[in-house]
Amino acid sequence: MLMEKTEAQNKFFSEDKQYYSIGEVSKIVDVKQFVLRFWETEFPSVKPVKSRANRRLYRRSDIEKLLQIKHLLYEEKYTIPGAKKKLAEEANSNQMDLTFLKRSSSELIAELRKELLETLAVLDYKK
Repeated sequence: MLMEKTEAQNKFFSEDKQYYSIGEVSKIVDVKQFVLRFWETEFPSVKPVKSRANRRLYRRSDIEKLLQIKHLLYEEKYTIPGAKKKLAEEANSNQMDLTFLKRSSSELIAELRKELLETLAVLDYKK
């Protein structure tokens, strides 16, 4: 993602705040506030928390996702459905294969034992 950072983005990446208001995020992402609210409805991965006063509070991860969405829409010229698909593909490719967690502990132990015995056999063979 090669794009020049604005002054607000440079400040954002150097700060260590936990939450940002919609006004701050609007400056960082360089889009109007109504655009941010619209993107929230279109992209479920952007979910700012709400304060007690019902104000949006964006986390760093939300802002990074918004910058990615802006890049896809404005620079790569994706449509909203295309950007959704691209983000979903990236999310799927970034997930670890956790199928081993679905097996029982006795199955895992049996598989580990088998692999250890095979390794031991290879080591004994090389002696």
